[in-house]
Amino acid sequence: MMRPAFPHLFKRLLGSPAIKTIEDEIEGKSARRIHKQDWKPRSDLAFELGAKNVIYFLHATETKRFYVGEAGDLVKRLLQPHPSIPDWDYFRYNVLPPVLDSYRVTLERMLIRDFAAVLANATEIEYRDIGGCSLTNDRVDR
Repeated sequence: MMRPAFPHLFKRLLGSPAIKTIEDEIEGKSARRIHKQDWKPRSDLAFELGAKNVIYFLHATETKRFYVGEAGDLVKRLLQPHPSIPDWDYFRYNVLPPVLDSYRVTLERMLIRDFAAVLANATEIEYRDIGGCSLTNDRVDR
């Protein structure tokens, strides 16, 4: 029995949103599916395929900070500086279906506000600390 030479590469490819979208088309699944990803280390960012139209989350484990964002292109966005959380070391994201493209910012704003209710933050919004992390987003809707 021959073992794959690049098991990590195959695992990344099979879990990529691009492959999941193709699989959905072949299997006739809804085009409205959200493809959710697991937490990945910052060093894996360059390997992301098909990470377009996303809501993403950043976590800085040492400083216990958390950030919510949105992007048309995840890799391009995360290669830019994030002054609110420059020390992030893990990320995860959800790929939204094209039908939700125009709602991406609205969904991001909703999630930021939801996390502000459960994580320490720089606003006057009352929160219930559920994990010792703080939300670093600068803008939180009331």
